Amino acid sequence: MLYRKLFIVSICFFLSIAVFGQQPQIQFSSIDLSNGLSHNQVNSIFKDAKGFIWFGTLSGLNRYDGYQFKVFKHDPRDTTSISDDNILNIFELPDHKLYLETMSGPNVYDPEKQIFIRNAKAYLNGLGIAATLISDILKDTEGNFWFNAGPEGIFKYDIKSSVSIHLKPGAGEARSSITRTAVSSLQKDEKGNVWVIHRDKTIERLDKHTGKVNKRITALQLKKASDFQNFKLFVDYDGDFWIYTLNNQQGIDFYA
Repeated sequence: MLYRKLFIVSICFFLSIAVFGQQPQIQFSSIDLSNGLSHNQVNSIFKDAKGFIWFGTLSGLNRYDGYQFKVFKHDPRDTTSISDDNILNIFELPDHKLYLETMSGPNVYDPEKQIFIRNAKAYLNGLGIAATLISDILKDTEGNFWFNAGPEGIFKYDIKSSVSIHLKPGAGEARSSITRTAVSSLQKDEKGNVWVIHRDKTIERLDKHTGKVNKRITALQLKKASDFQNFKLFVDYDGDFWIYTLNNQQGIDFYA
């Protein structure tokens, strides 16, 4: 296996003007406050099943239809409005609802009723997910949802049976269970496999039906707890891993 560390200062892309045959021209445009975006700092982007693009910004949730924005903001007089304007993350939920991580806690958005449910924990409990906090949600190729509950492990919600199973860390110390170190993030590859990375950089592949670990990579594993971080994982088309964090300058880990 190949492992190397990439320290990124800048990445330049050089496009050749000498091409064989006529190539389609790619056009770029900028969207900002002048176009109706509620704030120029965008923390997250999500595209829903209807084609709407959602932007989580420092000052409101924005829904974009390709022409104009609909902005959702906190209203202290309305208990069905979003609880905070600083939107950190957007994830899809069953029934096309959205799980919104805000600075003051999670919300669930119901697009049919166009209301925000501030008691996200009660909503999750209704799905059989008894978790204190959810930091990541992945929808797999079969339409099932995987919820990252950090030190509490992972919950898998089966969309057909409406039943959740709890994948507990280190359950019985079995090698088929996820390790005890908290899960940082979830990702899927081109073949539909579900992968997790832990705070100590352990990487595991889960059986998408049973949730059991069928492959574990420890080549990058950190030994000191002081080095543990909330790592993010990206799996490319070739099945190679790109690992990064949001709040440091350590660059990118590449593992193939």
